[in-house]
Amino acid sequence: MHDPWWREVTLLQVGHLGSFKDAYHRTLTTALIDAIRHANSWLEEILQRDLLLACRALADVGKLGVEETVRRAAFSDLIALWHKTPYEPQLKEIHSIFAYSAPTPDGTRIRETLLTLLGGVDEAERVRAISALGQMEAAAPTPGTLTRLSVLLEDESEYVRHAAVYALGQMHEATSETLERLAELLRHKSGGVRSQAASALRQMTRAGAPPERLTQLANLLWDDDDGVRAEVASSLGQVGRAAATAETVARLVELLGDERDRVRNSAAFGLGQMGTADATPEILGRLINLSRDTRCHVRYSVASAVGQMGGVAATPAILGRLAELCEDESDPIRFRAEYALGQMGTAAGTPEMVTRLLRLCQDKAEYVRFHAAAALGQMGETAANPGTVDRLWQLTQDKSALVRCSAVAALGQIGGLAATPATLTRLVELSRDESEEMRGAVATALGQMGAAAATSEALLCLLLLSGDKSVPVAYRAVVALGDAGGGAPQPQA
Repeated sequence: MHDPWWREVTLLQVGHLGSFKDAYHRTLTTALIDAIRHANSWLEEILQRDLLLACRALADVGKLGVEETVRRAAFSDLIALWHKTPYEPQLKEIHSIFAYSAPTPDGTRIRETLLTLLGGVDEAERVRAISALGQMEAAAPTPGTLTRLSVLLEDESEYVRHAAVYALGQMHEATSETLERLAELLRHKSGGVRSQAASALRQMTRAGAPPERLTQLANLLWDDDDGVRAEVASSLGQVGRAAATAETVARLVELLGDERDRVRNSAAFGLGQMGTADATPEILGRLINLSRDTRCHVRYSVASAVGQMGGVAATPAILGRLAELCEDESDPIRFRAEYALGQMGTAAGTPEMVTRLLRLCQDKAEYVRFHAAAALGQMGETAANPGTVDRLWQLTQDKSALVRCSAVAALGQIGGLAATPATLTRLVELSRDESEEMRGAVATALGQMGAAAATSEALLCLLLLSGDKSVPVAYRAVVALGDAGGGAPQPQA
């Protein structure tokens, strides 16, 4: 009965019988569920599979499809098991049944039980009840549950607060009162409470949030508290394009000049996350000005923002400023500027930018060299010249494995123009590297070079990699053989 196939058959049978509302089928359904519940399967006292299957079946059956006494008894046992089980997989299945039962009368009783437990003294039980409510009401939370959970964000127990944040974040709907409550908590004297409230806001405003909630949240961009403005700007940015109304974008542009650096930082982040449609001359001009901010994290966010806007942001002024940021004293700023250039792709592949990146391939910081190589690769053929290929070839001998992999990947992205004899020989050598990531990168690079890499040495290398002990490496080699081998000379008949 608990074999996955038979389990599905059992649930389908119960659901079919329970769809009839006459007394005869009601008796049959009740008898079947009762038989499942008392099947006394192997190790039932520990696994409780009979009870879980019976309750899962009950959730499929309407109120009139089974005797009320059987329904109440089964769910009473389920709640008792929920209280005592120490097994995480079992608890996960119970929470799933709770969620499945949410629209039914059984769900109402379960919800009332869980809400009552929120006011208890046992911290672990309260946390468990919060977790259950979060999963049970993720799709359609009731106002009462939202209110109770938002109150718990100020609870003295850190574990209870954290559980409440996570539960609220799982829910796809929120009342204006809940959002206002969270906004109020962003001003709380306790840093922990402020952090938990901000986390809840971020989770509740992820992609797919209803327009009404986004409007409610966007109104908080005018809040008097800088912490609220910063968190809201960041949260709206995480939603992305769906949050980019004209009014919201205009307000974020205003906040680029906010007196508090955390607000400026979040506003830049938000604009970048909202995408390419906002790369207007005015916004790009404001971002250029902000890129000279004295605060390192603000400059970082500006570089991130223009990178996320992609090729449409690759104006001469923006490229010039990114070139300057590539020389910034801060390692994170330099590699974030490089990353932005890579995100702009071929649009950023000007001779000046390529020259800058080639210099950065010799930077003292590992991640700066890594991102310099990656950006050159993303620029593709626009970055292809003998100097680029030679510098990337040198990076394949870098002391850092990360940098070596990045250089190999970049050579592949540049394509056939990088397939010099020296490059191919070096790639064949690296195909014997002990690192799975390196062998896979070599296979992909040879494939990307196409017919230009279809030498007997390179094809033999790919053939050997197709038998690699690592399945991902072998797969990449087989794909590469098709790409590179397609242009190989064919033997004469």
